[in-house]
Amino acid sequence: MEFLIYPIAYLIVCTLCAFSYNTNNPVWFKWMLCVIFTPLLGYFVLRMTGQKNDNKLLIIHYICERCELEFTQYEDDCPICKKEGYQTKLSPRLMKAL
Repeated sequence: MEFLIYPIAYLIVCTLCAFSYNTNNPVWFKWMLCVIFTPLLGYFVLRMTGQKNDNKLLIIHYICERCELEFTQYEDDCPICKKEGYQTKLSPRLMKAL
């Protein structure tokens, strides 16, 4: 039910704006202009300002080049390869999640 609060408030504000302006146009015409052009204007303003919505989660994974296992925590050498007697460095890779 909470999701209906904002659209109803928006329509009430559009109705108040339509009744407040004294022009020769009918009230329903001014109301439709408010309802249609306000979201379009907001969309174009956001596009023109170039603001991006970069809500991406960046995680660094460390990958062993010998056994190709991934680790999320940094270690100097691969623990699996170290048990087998090899000493291989882990290379970092940047993972992006939406």
